[in-house]
Amino acid sequence: METNSGTPCEYLLDCLVGDATEQQRKAFENHLSECSSCHTQWKEMNEVWSGLPDTVEPVEPPAELKEEVMAFVFGRNIPEQTEIVCDTPARPAVRPKIRRSKRNYSVGVAVAAVFMIACFWMYTSQSGDQSLFTTVSAQPLYVEQTYTLRSFDRSAADAQGTGWIVCQGKNKKLVVNVSGLDSTAENEAYQVWLIRNGHRQNAGTFRVDPKGSGVLIYDLPRKNGEFDSIGITREPDSEGSEPRGQKVLGN
Repeated sequence: METNSGTPCEYLLDCLVGDATEQQRKAFENHLSECSSCHTQWKEMNEVWSGLPDTVEPVEPPAELKEEVMAFVFGRNIPEQTEIVCDTPARPAVRPKIRRSKRNYSVGVAVAAVFMIACFWMYTSQSGDQSLFTTVSAQPLYVEQTYTLRSFDRSAADAQGTGWIVCQGKNKKLVVNVSGLDSTAENEAYQVWLIRNGHRQNAGTFRVDPKGSGVLIYDLPRKNGEFDSIGITREPDSEGSEPRGQKVLGN
């Protein structure tokens, strides 16, 4: 899904959380029949967004929730014993309203997914204890670069993905969201490589859920963190420092 200013692609997140105007909603609905990427992303994210667990009661989030969630995503003031597992998708316990400027519209589906996962983790772990959170100063969150990942594997022609460089202050994250990949067996894992001038840098590994969807979040170093392209390979394990398996996705 490419996002260009003024195009219906930008309305996906607004339609998802109910912030879109009637005109934007109709434009996006008409656009879905023409854009297979948006159609796939909309279907997946709408299932996550609307499929609340039966055992979790909706909770009205505090006004500072967005800042707390983004602080969590960027790894600040989080208890050491707690972690997010991205191998299987989490379902949100709340449906927060998201307010942002036009600059942030291109954050898109991956940040929405991370936002919902963080919301679910925080609200199911806090047990009503607001002292677990530390209020952080609001900093603008924006997407610096978007990468569209296409299949390099004929046996998984429907596989696709998107990568975003998400910036907040001096921190940068690479968020990779994929779908349509084959399930891994035993110790197998998918590995993300950042490529610049022929040199590959390991950005971490992930596994997918039964539907072939997965998310990876990688801290980009402030020095030597630039790259030209992204490649994803299927590896026999998660220990490799060089690609050993077949390339399945790339831009």
